[in-house]
Amino acid sequence: MMPSESPSSQQYISDVLRRYQLERFWSSFASSMTLQDFLSLRPEDFNRYGVVEAMDILRLRDAIEYFKANPLPASRSGSDVLDGDGDDGTPEGKEESSTERRRQYTARGTTVLCQSADNAEEVKRKSRIVVAIRKRPLSAGEQANGFTDIMEADNSGEIVLKEPKVKVDLRKYTHVHRFFFDEVFDETCDNVDVYNRTARALIDTVFDGGSATCFAYGQTGSGKTHTMLGKSPEPGLYALAAKDMFDRLTADTRIVVSFYEIYSGKLFDLLNGRRPLRSLEDDKGRVNIRGLTEHCSASVEDLMTIISQGNSIRSCGSTGANDTSSRSHAILEIKLKAKRTAKQSGKFTFIDLAGSERGADTVDCARQTRLEGAEINKSLLALKECIRFLDQHRKHVPFRGSKLTEVLRDSFVGNCRTVMIGAVSPSNNNAEHTLNTLRYADRVKELKRVTAERRTVCLPNDQEEIVFDAAESRPLSRRSTTRLSTAAPLFSGASAAAPPRRSTLLSSRSINTLSSSSLSQGKSASVTTKPPSRDQTPDALCGKRPRDSGESGEDEVARRPSGHPSFKRFEGGAELVAAQRSRTIDHYNAYLEADMNCIKEEYQVKYDAEQMNANTRSFVERARALVCEKRRAMESFLTQLDELEKIAQQVCSITAFQQQLPP
Repeated sequence: MMPSESPSSQQYISDVLRRYQLERFWSSFASSMTLQDFLSLRPEDFNRYGVVEAMDILRLRDAIEYFKANPLPASRSGSDVLDGDGDDGTPEGKEESSTERRRQYTARGTTVLCQSADNAEEVKRKSRIVVAIRKRPLSAGEQANGFTDIMEADNSGEIVLKEPKVKVDLRKYTHVHRFFFDEVFDETCDNVDVYNRTARALIDTVFDGGSATCFAYGQTGSGKTHTMLGKSPEPGLYALAAKDMFDRLTADTRIVVSFYEIYSGKLFDLLNGRRPLRSLEDDKGRVNIRGLTEHCSASVEDLMTIISQGNSIRSCGSTGANDTSSRSHAILEIKLKAKRTAKQSGKFTFIDLAGSERGADTVDCARQTRLEGAEINKSLLALKECIRFLDQHRKHVPFRGSKLTEVLRDSFVGNCRTVMIGAVSPSNNNAEHTLNTLRYADRVKELKRVTAERRTVCLPNDQEEIVFDAAESRPLSRRSTTRLSTAAPLFSGASAAAPPRRSTLLSSRSINTLSSSSLSQGKSASVTTKPPSRDQTPDALCGKRPRDSGESGEDEVARRPSGHPSFKRFEGGAELVAAQRSRTIDHYNAYLEADMNCIKEEYQVKYDAEQMNANTRSFVERARALVCEKRRAMESFLTQLDELEKIAQQVCSITAFQQQLPP
């Protein structure tokens, strides 16, 4: 960037600065430093180069992190367009090695696979989630209609989608998307190849007493059921995994099979005529499905017969994307249990997910089909978030986001491993569906280069806080906060003036800090605080005599009993804040429920309008009642929120003042 840098390096850095909207500072950096100096810049040095605005500081820090994580590529075709970054192009540049391509950003710059030839096996071994993509061949119907193959798979880790597009002036061009995954299978790979490179490694986890999960995701007709169930000449992953498990089965262990589906948030037993089931959580946090049929299987053939019977009564329907679309998630559980004690020692779960059509594909369908699609998309989103948290080794996994993740809780905690197989169609007619599947899988496999570290930048002239994640290189949240000062004295000679009223929210981090600091002061049933009188001083409030008295302050403190009444007044602050916070959350949930009722009414109005049986009078009355209920819920929530702020401020101020007292 810099006079000593090559033209390609200057162009690369200029492009990155332009991407972060910092091109106006290019001349300042280029005339005074080298690339190494630029990478070693510190935030306190930014103002020397004219970077003084808070957002510019954040962008420059993000750009430096991007440079460090992504050095100048050895060679990159200028016509290749990364997802979301370019306009058009054709892949006619220099050929790059697979290792070099793995170091580049994929869809929207969110994923970097940092494995190389030296550490590829170690990365796969340590990762608890393996993401694979399987490309199916063109069907006979697609070939008859003249559809073409727009996908390239190298059968190792890279897949390229050449999406056909049309500009505003009706000129056609190709948008090239590159993705990198743990495994990529082209149309020449059969189910045995897929199993050997994905699910077979999970058998060891099952026999070690852990939980293994393998699920297929993708558009209907993309090959999910073929991958899982297979056909007569080519067995699927069900049969292949069962064969390996039976081969390793010991004399004191048996295999138990259960098969059920999740349809519209409800559970149905596929081995008992779709009998409704209930999922219950015990005191240890384990989810048990009440009434689920468990069949003791003696061979692979017996197991496949059971699966075929259950699959025949699975919920299916017709959508705009597929005439026989699966409208439910089918879950097969193969468990290892001891013959004498019936204690479970391992579990392998296979999930054939419902079709991932977009909402636009169900516009012409019935209202029930649209509601089914909304429930399917909700559960798929919750599943993605759980898998991302699992791979990032987070302590909390949001498995209660949907019924699907709730019943699969055992697959997200403890000794567990997961394999995701994304099934995609190569036809240009399904380019958008294929791209959505690839992006979903790409965001599931979102590996972090470093441990997430949150930093806070305080703006001097505004009570606003910007919290950003250094690993993700983008702001996480922008919220207005109330600064609770602990340096200023609690009371002056007169009554403390009330702070200016401002509708602000205390972050959960601040409330937790208040709770933890208050716990050290003791526990009590309640806390009462009264405004001080004009002649009261901090010493008087704490039970101390005035400083001008003949008694020594230290002697007075030494003689003070441990259960002094002045301290009992302020005990129990943590319990008070926690109780008020719980009430605030309850009122917020009530508001969300009222808001959801309004959304459901919107669906009903659209349905009535389509059926030409809308009643204007009844609609107005229902709408008025729902809106009034929503308004009342919102006002109640805001009232509780204000009360929470007041209590938190009082507890924080009193706690800070007590900490300044001598021991």
